[in-house]
Amino acid sequence: GVVGASVLNFFFMSDTLAYAISIIGVLVFGGVMVFQTQQLKAIYYETGGVGEMADRAAVGGAYVLYVAFINMFLFLLRLFGNRQE
Repeated sequence: GVVGASVLNFFFMSDTLAYAISIIGVLVFGGVMVFQTQQLKAIYYETGGVGEMADRAAVGGAYVLYVAFINMFLFLLRLFGNRQE
């Protein structure tokens, strides 16, 4: 939904829509970070932190959290950034 709205805003150039997309993006990626952190915690408790499953979960979880943090940062920049042209 965020990607589709961003494409529409590319053609319409609406400041209000850009603001709304930024707020929604921050909320979505905040939710992704919370969900992924809880999922990694559950996997850690199930595996005891040892074994191949725990190693794979750590690598995959780190990647997902990294991407979510980068996207969160970009949406926060768009939300609070200076919009002078």
